[in-house]
Amino acid sequence: MEIQDLKPRSGSDTLRLDGSDELVVMENFGMLPKGKLRLNNQGLIVICTEGMAQFDYDGQQILLRKNDLFLYMAHSVASNFMSSPDFNCRQIWFTRSELWNINKYGEVSLADLAYLKQRPMVHLTADDVQLLDDYFKLLCRRMRDRSPMLYTDIVRSLVSTMMLEMLCMMRRDKQQEAVPQDIEN
Repeated sequence: MEIQDLKPRSGSDTLRLDGSDELVVMENFGMLPKGKLRLNNQGLIVICTEGMAQFDYDGQQILLRKNDLFLYMAHSVASNFMSSPDFNCRQIWFTRSELWNINKYGEVSLADLAYLKQRPMVHLTADDVQLLDDYFKLLCRRMRDRSPMLYTDIVRSLVSTMMLEMLCMMRRDKQQEAVPQDIEN
């Protein structure tokens, strides 16, 4: 089966920075694509808000449930998509060039990228969900209102801050995984 390039969709729940595919935010995305797909020059953040989905991602099976955060990295292949009827998620698409624009703090290291490639998903705590929900609502509000003089900078700043929060959540998960669990005898 041929591998197709995955692209962000259009629609009423889809917001684009300056009308391009450089930075795209999707508020509701209930359907899963078909076939074998890859992102070439984009990254994709998925936050599951309802139901569950399952798919193969670079040879590993991913089970995405409500309140899971998943990072789909460029050049990775996903296939065999299945989902529950109530599946829904939020998505943030970004190109590599846009990532450089919004990663002004330089906090993403090669060690982070290697870890995220192996473990692209984390389950969010209730506090994490609330925090990301607040950021997401503010981001969507700002992307709809293009009137501020510094609209592009404001949107990039919000996405950058949101990504730093997500990186903290994923690093926390990595630290918790590295701490040996007490074994009861």
